[in-house]
Amino acid sequence: MSGCESSTKTKETNIQPKDIQTYNMIVKEVYNDNIPFAQDGIFYTDSGKIIVGLKEENENTKQLKEKLETKLKDKVKFIEVEYSRSDLNQALNKLKTKLKEIDDAGIKMTHIGVGISEQKVNFVINEFDKQQFKDVNDVEKFIENLVTKQEKEMLDITYNPGMKTEVGG
Repeated sequence: MSGCESSTKTKETNIQPKDIQTYNMIVKEVYNDNIPFAQDGIFYTDSGKIIVGLKEENENTKQLKEKLETKLKDKVKFIEVEYSRSDLNQALNKLKTKLKEIDDAGIKMTHIGVGISEQKVNFVINEFDKQQFKDVNDVEKFIENLVTKQEKEMLDITYNPGMKTEVGG
């Protein structure tokens, strides 16, 4: 037994590592590695809860919701999302294939990554060729034209001239 049981100082809704393990076990049980959960939704933690975002209802998501509610009770919260993790990753990967084209156009990117809770692909630039683009709006249009309409809706392009290039995630 660990000393992590609830006390009057700890809120009942604080998630513990065992709660994440339970979540993972249930996802594996429901999806049985046939179809990844990433196609149906997302998950992250926030305010002491496991947030499970479901894109659309199907047999797997119904079963997942039922089992998570039974096992994790008030430690899990369900939300509807427009994009699954797979959708966001696909948009991110598409944009990554265009990085040379973006760089050749004189746009200097400092960060690219998925914001799970925001449902966005974050793309941060700190510099652009002012002879090729009159302003940030032109830069945004250039980048948005490199992806599909749905991927464009997932983009969050930010201009931050003081930001240095990030390494990793």
